[in-house]
Amino acid sequence: MPGSGVENSSMRLLGAFYDISGGKLNESVPAGGPDTDEDGAAEKAGFSADPTERDVAVRYLVGKDYIRASDDGSGYTLTVSGIDQVKEVRS
Repeated sequence: MPGSGVENSSMRLLGAFYDISGGKLNESVPAGGPDTDEDGAAEKAGFSADPTERDVAVRYLVGKDYIRASDDGSGYTLTVSGIDQVKEVRS
């Protein structure tokens, strides 16, 4: 059964966090998006000009414990669960 739109866009975003961080746990990656000055995972994931899609996907990923806010507040870092999920989806 295919996933929901939120789940699908969240997995795209998770993959972007993984790619930008090089698959490293402690590598902070900005979420990015049209309402920020920095490029980040949202651009790599191909999110639209509406930041709502990014915000919903980030909340989903945080809720699933796939990413967490980085200690310095500059972005998000992957969790072990997040890395495992990317590997599972991509296999």
